Amino acid sequence: MTQTIHGLLYIKSKCIRQTAQREAPYDVWILVTEEGSIETAGCQCIGDDGGCKHVVALLLSVANFKSSINTQEQVQDQKTCTDILCTWNKPRKCNKSKRVIDIERSPVL
Repeated sequence: MTQTIHGLLYIKSKCIRQTAQREAPYDVWILVTEEGSIETAGCQCIGDDGGCKHVVALLLSVANFKSSINTQEQVQDQKTCTDILCTWNKPRKCNKSKRVIDIERSPVL
Protein backbone atom coordinates (compact mmCIF):
# COMPACT_ATOMS: atom_id res chain seq x y z
CA MET A 1 0.00 0.00 0.00
CA THR A 2 1.31 3.48 -0.82
CA GLN A 3 0.04 6.85 0.21
CA THR A 4 1.33 10.40 -0.29
CA ILE A 5 1.21 12.67 2.76
CA HIS A 6 2.73 16.19 2.74
CA GLY A 7 5.05 15.37 -0.16
CA LEU A 8 6.25 12.15 1.49
CA LEU A 9 5.48 8.70 0.12
CA TYR A 10 4.35 6.18 2.74
CA ILE A 11 4.96 2.58 1.67
CA LYS A 12 3.58 -0.17 3.89
CA SER A 13 3.85 -3.93 3.53
CA LYS A 14 3.73 -7.18 5.45
CA CYS A 15 6.77 -9.40 5.87
CA ILE A 16 6.45 -13.10 6.72
CA ARG A 17 8.51 -14.16 9.71
CA GLN A 18 11.49 -16.36 8.96
CA THR A 19 11.21 -18.73 11.92
CA ALA A 20 7.56 -18.63 13.08
CA GLN A 21 5.83 -18.54 9.71
CA ARG A 22 2.44 -19.48 11.17
CA GLU A 23 2.37 -16.32 13.29
CA ALA A 24 1.09 -13.02 11.96
CA PRO A 25 3.49 -11.27 9.55
CA TYR A 26 5.31 -8.11 10.59
CA ASP A 27 4.03 -4.73 9.45
CA VAL A 28 6.91 -2.93 7.72
CA TRP A 29 6.86 0.67 6.48
CA ILE A 30 9.12 3.31 4.97
CA LEU A 31 8.65 7.03 4.49
CA VAL A 32 10.35 8.36 1.33
CA THR A 33 10.67 11.91 -0.04
CA GLU A 34 9.68 12.73 -3.62
CA GLU A 35 13.40 12.84 -4.48
CA GLY A 36 13.81 9.25 -3.25
CA SER A 37 15.57 9.86 0.09
CA ILE A 38 14.48 7.69 3.01
CA GLU A 39 13.11 9.82 5.85
CA THR A 40 12.39 7.00 8.27
CA ALA A 41 11.50 3.32 8.35
CA GLY A 42 10.09 0.86 10.84
CA CYS A 43 8.98 -2.67 11.58
CA GLN A 44 7.05 -4.54 14.29
CA CYS A 45 9.85 -7.00 14.99
CA ILE A 46 11.70 -7.09 18.32
CA GLY A 47 15.02 -5.99 16.84
CA ASP A 48 13.57 -2.99 15.00
CA ASP A 49 15.80 0.03 15.00
CA GLY A 50 14.72 1.22 11.56
CA GLY A 51 17.32 -0.92 9.84
CA CYS A 52 16.22 -4.52 10.40
CA LYS A 53 16.26 -7.11 7.64
CA HIS A 54 12.52 -6.68 7.11
CA VAL A 55 12.95 -3.00 6.22
CA VAL A 56 15.85 -3.93 3.94
CA ALA A 57 13.64 -6.56 2.27
CA LEU A 58 10.97 -3.91 1.63
CA LEU A 59 13.56 -1.51 0.19
CA LEU A 60 14.92 -4.24 -2.10
CA SER A 61 11.37 -5.08 -3.20
CA VAL A 62 10.70 -1.43 -4.05
CA ALA A 63 13.99 -1.24 -6.00
CA ASN A 64 13.14 -4.47 -7.85
CA PHE A 65 9.65 -3.15 -8.65
CA LYS A 66 11.14 0.11 -9.98
CA SER A 67 13.62 -1.72 -12.22
CA SER A 68 10.88 -4.04 -13.52
CA ILE A 69 8.79 -1.01 -14.51
CA ASN A 70 11.80 0.44 -16.38
CA THR A 71 12.32 -2.90 -18.12
CA GLN A 72 8.64 -3.05 -19.13
CA GLU A 73 8.87 0.47 -20.59
CA GLN A 74 11.93 -0.56 -22.61
CA VAL A 75 10.15 -3.69 -23.82
CA GLN A 76 7.10 -1.65 -24.84
CA ASP A 77 9.35 0.59 -26.95
CA GLN A 78 10.63 -2.44 -28.87
CA LYS A 79 8.62 -4.02 -31.67
CA THR A 80 6.85 -7.25 -30.87
CA CYS A 81 7.07 -10.33 -33.03
CA THR A 82 3.62 -9.58 -34.46
CA ASP A 83 4.67 -6.06 -35.49
CA ILE A 84 7.42 -7.40 -37.76
CA LEU A 85 6.55 -8.95 -41.12
CA CYS A 86 6.97 -12.69 -41.18
CA THR A 87 10.44 -13.81 -42.14
CA TRP A 88 9.74 -17.46 -42.90
CA ASN A 89 8.08 -16.63 -46.24
CA LYS A 90 11.06 -14.67 -47.54
CA PRO A 91 13.00 -16.55 -50.20
CA ARG A 92 16.52 -17.57 -49.38
CA LYS A 93 19.35 -15.63 -50.86
CA CYS A 94 20.29 -16.96 -54.25
CA ASN A 95 23.84 -18.19 -54.34
CA LYS A 96 25.20 -17.44 -57.75
CA SER A 97 27.74 -19.94 -58.93
CA LYS A 98 31.15 -18.56 -59.68
CA ARG A 99 32.35 -18.72 -63.20
CA VAL A 100 35.58 -20.48 -63.93
CA ILE A 101 37.22 -17.25 -65.06
CA ASP A 102 36.37 -15.59 -61.74
CA ILE A 103 38.16 -18.21 -59.67
CA GLU A 104 41.74 -17.21 -59.04
CA ARG A 105 44.44 -19.70 -59.64
CA SER A 106 45.78 -21.13 -56.45
CA PRO A 107 49.33 -22.39 -56.19
CA VAL A 108 49.70 -26.14 -56.30
CA LEU A 109 51.63 -27.59 -53.41
